Amino acid sequence: MSGTSRSALDALPGSGQLTGAKGKAITSAWTGVLRWRELSRMRRDVPIAWQATGHVSPAIPKPTDVVEKLGMW
Repeated sequence: MSGTSRSALDALPGSGQLTGAKGKAITSAWTGVLRWRELSRMRRDVPIAWQATGHVSPAIPKPTDVVEKLGMW
């Protein structure tokens, strides 16, 4: 991520752009927004409420199968 993008994100809370219901939702989740930014950078020192189990996750269905089963296609 470029320095400009990070500066824009860091400046967002004080920019006056977080208004209305969406702005309130973003503001209330601001800690999570910053956490996800750091996680997207693959930082390993960001605390998350999840621990590896050492087991493979169950297989998930293909999106096409889900859409078909729901009768959406």
